[in-house]
Amino acid sequence: MTGQPLLERAIARVLRLGLPASLHPSSLAQAVVDAVLGAAAGGEVPNRIVVRLSPGDARSLSGVLDDLEPAIRESLDAACRSTGLRPFAPWQLTFMPSVTCEPGQPAVNVDFHDPAAPASVATVRETVRIRRLQGLLLRLAAGPAVPLTHTPFVLGRGADRAAVDHWLRQGAGVPGYIGFAIGRTIWWEPLQGYVDGTVSRDEATRRIAANYRGHIEVYERAAEEA
Repeated sequence: MTGQPLLERAIARVLRLGLPASLHPSSLAQAVVDAVLGAAAGGEVPNRIVVRLSPGDARSLSGVLDDLEPAIRESLDAACRSTGLRPFAPWQLTFMPSVTCEPGQPAVNVDFHDPAAPASVATVRETVRIRRLQGLLLRLAAGPAVPLTHTPFVLGRGADRAAVDHWLRQGAGVPGYIGFAIGRTIWWEPLQGYVDGTVSRDEATRRIAANYRGHIEVYERAAEEA
């Protein structure tokens, strides 16, 4: 990782502290980048990252975290640019001590997290957003019924067609349900074919229109049967 001034500054500070190679900023940054890219899904990467360190390592790094955190975000941004991926939401990076970690062996955990979504209402990629509806309950997956405080719709996030159609069928009969926002599921493959030169512009347009109409039909049939 070069050409990243924040990382270079963090490296200079850590070298002055004489920390072990496993805690070198470039090693930590690479471990985080590898974990994030390895969990990519639908063109997106997890945005919430927790780096666990042995208590001793956490104390050793406490004086350089102000440099280390932005340096790792810089590395993540560079990795996303080079791979064409994007973070699910703004980066959330946390360092914490853990007695389960051996000295010099940090552990990195990543997940998709929408900081605006109430954790008690839905998990990421289930559905929720925005307009109050009074007096209704919504059951998500096999979970308990919860107050419906947002107008629900399917948010595709680049999922495949089978998954999106399943979500449409599940939600079509819910009072207040308003439809879907599934752009990438509709146009990603035809557009990719057009960009690769394997599909003409007219054919890509036809496929996008057919995909869009197909999802509408799934939604309408499910709503009629509900």
